[in-house]
Amino acid sequence: MGLKGRLAACWGVIVKMQDDEKLSLDQIQAFLEATQGVRFAGKERAEMYGWISRTLQRQQYREQGKGTRGLLRRYVGKMTGSSRTQMTRLVAQYMEQDEVKEAVNQRRRFASRYTRGDIELLAKVDEGHETLAGPATSAGVGRAGPGSIAERDSRSTASAGAA
Repeated sequence: MGLKGRLAACWGVIVKMQDDEKLSLDQIQAFLEATQGVRFAGKERAEMYGWISRTLQRQQYREQGKGTRGLLRRYVGKMTGSSRTQMTRLVAQYMEQDEVKEAVNQRRRFASRYTRGDIELLAKVDEGHETLAGPATSAGVGRAGPGSIAERDSRSTASAGAA
């Protein structure tokens, strides 16, 4: 493949949607028909979600009939590159909250096994032994007995001072 073929494979067109004006439903229908073979994709999620909210508000999505709503869904899905399932979720969010916004991550986390002091101590031990493999470092520290690593370290220094 020559240089010309490689360059053609890299080219993409960036279209920035200006929503200064409201498109008519006929214009949206004509756009969808004209771009059947074209695929669009959104750039940044927050920007894309804001555009979806503004578009649905400008087109008065809530007041539209079933056919017009389907047309608007296809239009917004085409412009953002979203799947039908994703559009169903985003439109449902718009209907409930009057806007589409990013979901806050509410993932559950496991309880921390080591304290910050434990991690710092492990790093010092690892440096002192010239960066051993992880299992070797934890095995060396694990021989000290039960309790947190920091507690074991303070006990061992206290017993060394008493000797």
